[in-house]
Amino acid sequence: MIGQTIVTAGLVTSVRQLFTRDKRPFVSVVLEDFGGSIEVTAWTEVYERTRGLWQEGNTLLVKGKVKTRSDRIQLTCQSVSLYQPRKSEEPVEQTAQLGVAPSRHRLKINLLTSDDTNADIARLRQLFDILMQFPGEDEVYLSIVSSEGVTKLELPDLATDYCTELHQQLVDLVAEQDLIVEERVN
Repeated sequence: MIGQTIVTAGLVTSVRQLFTRDKRPFVSVVLEDFGGSIEVTAWTEVYERTRGLWQEGNTLLVKGKVKTRSDRIQLTCQSVSLYQPRKSEEPVEQTAQLGVAPSRHRLKINLLTSDDTNADIARLRQLFDILMQFPGEDEVYLSIVSSEGVTKLELPDLATDYCTELHQQLVDLVAEQDLIVEERVN
């Protein structure tokens, strides 16, 4: 994944505010999720716009480029927002049928959880990897469905280009009934 841009969410567990050689501020944080932790660096330009987000205890949604340093995987932040799941009692409902492909789409994906947390995290990462292979302007909404309820994720920095190949890869991962494709109203 070195050099790829990914989206991940996690809890900020440590924060180091640092300065470049020319005395410009940046931040290095450790972001943890169920699968482990990763060091995230927000260089001056991003850090100055998002300074208030980089606090221990905040859960962040980070888009960044994967790098290695001293055999450690790191992420260079390109954009960041507070991760704010919305709870709902029902998964997203199908409101449009697949048909002739309109010019803009809204993808609603239900991701069902299992008893294997590591497998669920791997499926979530695979889902993001698939979506990022098809960059575009089509909106993506994700509902994580568990025995405890439904968590809806807004993914404002992730847009895709819906096509037959993307549809097939998603169906192979989540099943046909858990992928809803709507025409987006502009």
